Amino acid sequence: LDKAEDAFRKAIPIGDETCPAAAGAFRASLALLLAQQDQLDEAQALLKTGEPQIATYPSEHAKLLCKKGQVQRLANEPEAAQKALDQAKELSAEFKFGAVGEVAESISALTALLDSRSSPD
Repeated sequence: LDKAEDAFRKAIPIGDETCPAAAGAFRASLALLLAQQDQLDEAQALLKTGEPQIATYPSEHAKLLCKKGQVQRLANEPEAAQKALDQAKELSAEFKFGAVGEVAESISALTALLDSRSSPD
């Protein structure tokens, strides 16, 4: 986990300079990693920074929303997690991402998480 965290932290400034959408995706992945380690404040701050960078890329935005939902679920914010899932589903429907692929997998994973964990651990 430390190596993954370090890699994301190094990749973010490179993405900021070369490809903001990639930087947003890196921030979302780092946010989920941090949330899984109970570093929820930093995780949520990263998502707030990463979302505007990625908003113009619908498939990446949908995946970020799913990671955001996972972070919010870990933060014991199930309503916010459900809202993020609903937004990801709306993007998927609007842009016709279909039932297969990374967006569909992300939506499915968050749906399963929300369905299986009606209350936090």
